[in-house]
Amino acid sequence: MDNKYKFSNKHAPFNITPEACPETGLSILSTVLVAALLLGGCARPGNQTQITNIRGYACDTAGLVAFDQLQIDPAGRVLCRGSDCQDMPPPGRVIDASGKTLWAGLIDAHAHLLNLGMSRQQLELTGTRSLQDVQSALHEWVEQHPGTGLIVGRGWNQMQWPEKTFPHAADLDEIVKDRPVILERIDGHAFWANSAALATAGVTAMTVAPVGGEIITDEDGSPTGILVDNAMGLVTDLIAEPEQADYARAYLLAMQEANSLGLTGVH
Repeated sequence: MDNKYKFSNKHAPFNITPEACPETGLSILSTVLVAALLLGGCARPGNQTQITNIRGYACDTAGLVAFDQLQIDPAGRVLCRGSDCQDMPPPGRVIDASGKTLWAGLIDAHAHLLNLGMSRQQLELTGTRSLQDVQSALHEWVEQHPGTGLIVGRGWNQMQWPEKTFPHAADLDEIVKDRPVILERIDGHAFWANSAALATAGVTAMTVAPVGGEIITDEDGSPTGILVDNAMGLVTDLIAEPEQADYARAYLLAMQEANSLGLTGVH
């Protein structure tokens, strides 16, 4: 990743790209303050780096404390903050944060980086509030990704829609008829497929649902396009196995997104 210092004013990023420092690499830092991470390894040996004009926050025995500056040594350790920095020797380098907020680096104890990165390369439906929202998102995706290949997406939740009922393959057919579409429910327990996907996978009224799965059907026994749990396997062969480059790209996208939100580590 780029060697940048990142601050934030709400959701607006503020990046400072430091000058090249080939003789030192990025430090692996132990301090709780994200500033330790931000400073990388660009401070010259024997010099301190000071970040000024910040809205900084930290926790200590007095509770949440605020400070407007801090100073860090070449190894990334925080030497002082706020008025305590007045007693320190002059720093070799000063960074003006322009009043942006500096907060503690957050570590997420439970994250699925690969899934996050993969989903960012698919049709994202999380937060859609109606069938029409999904159809609009699908239409926009098709406009941006023309072709004949399978369309994969995730995140719909009919319980957040006004009607609160499972959708139908015909609802997808209104937008896409000539290429398969498979959309995974937000909890991962159901697929919503269009007619092209059902036909390509050979799912018909005669198809028997596997044990542990369900094919939701119309009154005449025709599949509606909703495949639950183990029945999802009836169409998964249509989804190509990711290649090594796909995994690498997914992890990179996920890490970049995590960093942008203040996550400096995940489990």
